[in-house]
Amino acid sequence: MAHSEQTCAGTSIRVPNRVWDTVMAPPDEAFDYFREGVCASFMPLRPELARERRQGFRGRLTSYDLGTAALNVITAPAYEIFRGGREIAASGDDCLYLNYQLAGHCRIEQLGRSVPVAPGAVAAFDGSEPFRLDITARETHKVASVLLPKKQFPALTDALSSPGCSALSERPAFGSLLTEAFRALIRSADTGPKEQVGRLFDVLVNSAILAAQNQNGSSVEPGGRKAALLRRLKDLVSGNCPDANFSPQHCADLAGISAGYLHQVFAAHGETFGSYLLECRLEGVASLLRNPDQQHLPVSTIALRCGFKDLSHFGRAFRRHYGSSPGRWRKGNDAN
Repeated sequence: MAHSEQTCAGTSIRVPNRVWDTVMAPPDEAFDYFREGVCASFMPLRPELARERRQGFRGRLTSYDLGTAALNVITAPAYEIFRGGREIAASGDDCLYLNYQLAGHCRIEQLGRSVPVAPGAVAAFDGSEPFRLDITARETHKVASVLLPKKQFPALTDALSSPGCSALSERPAFGSLLTEAFRALIRSADTGPKEQVGRLFDVLVNSAILAAQNQNGSSVEPGGRKAALLRRLKDLVSGNCPDANFSPQHCADLAGISAGYLHQVFAAHGETFGSYLLECRLEGVASLLRNPDQQHLPVSTIALRCGFKDLSHFGRAFRRHYGSSPGRWRKGNDAN
């Protein structure tokens, strides 16, 4: 059974969540437990996996209650998800999906359309029509999916009037805004106050509307392709920065490019992989240092959790970036 978390720090109420982690189930029941979590968090769906591969299935799903919608973050190996007439008939309200691919590759098939979704991409599809999610590539798959009832979001429903699935992050200008909004929402869901998460969710919905209304997504200027790839690489870095061993090669493998080309993409925009990775880790530490729920943790523990191996290097980098020691920052003293 899933467990729930809802904590308060003064008047800062956090978003309630439910977690399904297959480590809580016997190995021979792990996939069935995971399937139960998927159906409870979304709507009637049919996750499928060959029986010989179900033993010891390792998956985790965290579902955040956003009030009128839900944010679900799933990490799992290869499997498939189907939604057909039987599942649609068993559902209540018609819903839309917005999926943000964090790791691995997926293919969405609906109404004769097939949309490949790579890490860093956002796609939309309609829960009132049959679909198939092909997540069968032998790699770790991680996705953040927002479930939105159509009657609660008529503007987005109208903007997504074209039948079938669509790749929203490919739309010029507004596609990048949408991915940034998704990143901010995911970062805040665990530790941010409920009011802040609600505001970020509103930004996400409005960004999705703008991206869906912009129908000229195929006419991407040459330089825009590299800019889009940079955004995707940054998404991968921000999602994996707590891993102390996350490297340019690992990031390049997730993006399906070479490490050399990865460095070229960052350099073309006056940046480096290392500097952006450091920035993401420092932002993670700074956020946790001022999180009331983390005040009992030593600074060193937080730094290690955010991906730092060398605490001396961490201290120097933090002071350079924020103009303050981590201890003074935690107390709210931002200057030396």
